[in-house]
Amino acid sequence: FQKTVDAIGEVSIKKAGQEQELPADPPVKLRNNWFARPYEMLTTMYGLPTYHDIDPTFIVSLVYSVLFGLMFADLGQWVALALFGYFFMYKRKGMAIGNILARAGFFSALFGLLFGSVFGYEHVLDPLFHALGFAEKPFDVMAATSVNTIRFGSVAIGVTVVSLAIGTGIYSKLRRHMVGEALTSSNGVAGLIFYW
Repeated sequence: FQKTVDAIGEVSIKKAGQEQELPADPPVKLRNNWFARPYEMLTTMYGLPTYHDIDPTFIVSLVYSVLFGLMFADLGQWVALALFGYFFMYKRKGMAIGNILARAGFFSALFGLLFGSVFGYEHVLDPLFHALGFAEKPFDVMAATSVNTIRFGSVAIGVTVVSLAIGTGIYSKLRRHMVGEALTSSNGVAGLIFYW
């Protein structure tokens, strides 16, 4: 066997006078850590990354979990959600989304603790915060003074997520030696600067 790569990236295999063209992109198997592995379901829903691209599963797992936690911040409901998701949906019914709910629910608990929310009651954890030496809960989402923090924080999170997505696209284009597209396309450096 003799394997060569021609100018356009096609792989040729020569075997005893025969030549066979193979596609340049080999099959892809995603490899992620224990936390991100269930989120491969969301990544593959939109298509697998090519061999030379970045596997976005870990980024998806963090962004999805944090945004879910911010949206559904409640310490008490997390317990119900995580137990139902993991033990009933994932273990009993075999639904992969149950494993994702258990992980995203953990972030709901963290933000629920930060915001002081338990089953929709916003002041149940006040004695805990007083015992820890806080005058009040770390962040009161219902206070009028929190409106601008929430508004600007939402914009900052959105800009960060979009910039991260464009940045991974730029990196992937550079790895494939598509320098012109990485610099000048709408999803390249020029597009990122225009977006900012």
